[in-house]
Amino acid sequence: MSPDGVEAKRFFMIGSDYVWPRTINKQLKGYWKSKGIEESAWKEEYVPFGFSNFQTLINQVRAFADAPGGKCVVVLTVVGSSIPDFMREFANQGISSSDVPVLGLDMVEADLEGLDTAKMVGHLNCWAYLQQAKGDANVKFLKSWADYVAKTKAPFKPDVAIDPMVSTYDAVHLWAMAAKKAGSFDVPEVRKAFDGLSFLPSGYKIGMTGENNYVSRGVFIGSVNEKQGFDVLWQSDGTPKPVPMSQY
Repeated sequence: MSPDGVEAKRFFMIGSDYVWPRTINKQLKGYWKSKGIEESAWKEEYVPFGFSNFQTLINQVRAFADAPGGKCVVVLTVVGSSIPDFMREFANQGISSSDVPVLGLDMVEADLEGLDTAKMVGHLNCWAYLQQAKGDANVKFLKSWADYVAKTKAPFKPDVAIDPMVSTYDAVHLWAMAAKKAGSFDVPEVRKAFDGLSFLPSGYKIGMTGENNYVSRGVFIGSVNEKQGFDVLWQSDGTPKPVPMSQY
């Protein structure tokens, strides 16, 4: 919405039909209303899990984007195989990121495998980790992952790491640190030990407080590149304090 972006004025939300996309979009609509954006400036559609035939929906996106009122973006919250299916059809219809940018709120590097991303350059995602994050810790993490795949012959790509992998890695280490600090595996004692813990997993330090089980993590905005990955366009300054319930 800012000059750093595309100064978006209108929004087409497409999500899988369950609680997470609907909650995200409810928050977005509350935010847009707080900025004085009228309800006519957004459209909202949901599809079943595993949905793959996006031709009709993308035709609707094209018609919505062609209407007057300013720049349109797609906020994508479909999950699983629907993500590459949507992006493939979007590119097949010849819609570029300069025409209608897609902001995928759960699109990760693995979703781009097998796609011709040269046609998708410039579409966006937002996560707490991107593989291109700078820093020695991330280089070490990526090497450890590649070595693990080679050693165990695990059925995964050694050169692709995604946010949910890092989240799980972080969680195991933070739990172990808390259990060691508490001197116990008892859940209440481990929970009490969360306060003040920090960990440097993959490019920046994350931390926990004693208030709840939330982790302070950074935020990245990435841009699809030609190599089936994301370039880092923006990274938060430090780790914003997590808010359990959105004001929107």
